Amino acid sequence: EFLKPENIHDMRAIVNVPLKTPFSCVIDGVQCSSRCTLGKLNIEVNNSENITITFETKGGRRIELQVKEDVVERCLKLEMEEAVKWLLNLKQEEIFKIRSQLS
Repeated sequence: EFLKPENIHDMRAIVNVPLKTPFSCVIDGVQCSSRCTLGKLNIEVNNSENITITFETKGGRRIELQVKEDVVERCLKLEMEEAVKWLLNLKQEEIFKIRSQLS
């Protein structure tokens, strides 16, 4: 809603994640939820210690989501199903540090 892209080619994503599972599954989630895909070349993937996803439109709107370190640590300690159930009960602000910019 915040970005309001005009069409599926108006937005791009920059995904910074450790390039190993389960972290790299974030890339799949970004492709499914944003329609930014490797095939359309509007997604960039970088190896990183942190998990940060940035979405930006050609019009200059931008939002950055950084997964909080304590969230990652807790998820790694839980079984996958337990982690998913726990995450589903959190608010976005509890999972991410969110920064946005309007052009």
